Amino acid sequence: MYYEETDFIRRAQELGYRVRYEPSSVIDHRESGASGGGWMTPFKQYYATRNRIYLVRKHRRSLVAYAWFTAYFWATRAVAVTRLALRRDWRSLRAMMRGAIDYYRGRMGRTVQVHDL
Repeated sequence: MYYEETDFIRRAQELGYRVRYEPSSVIDHRESGASGGGWMTPFKQYYATRNRIYLVRKHRRSLVAYAWFTAYFWATRAVAVTRLALRRDWRSLRAMMRGAIDYYRGRMGRTVQVHDL
């Protein structure tokens, strides 16, 4: 959940496929339909955090590029932690940290449900 379309595109490109834009195509998408509704739920915070780190590592071009991403990622997480703490959004803060911890522990796949967070 989250970043699967980016992963698909990257894998296709690595196999030699070209990605094209079709301006007349239409895709119906129910925003946040699987994540419990709302723009940034704790559920979405968890999976977006965990899967973003995974995607970048999976498709890294070099260890240096991955190191730069990691530094950038944690700098932006520090800002996000501060923002969530100031808003007292403890559920989202825990979800984001749990997503990062689960990534580093190798807990991938469907590890949490909407009601778990």
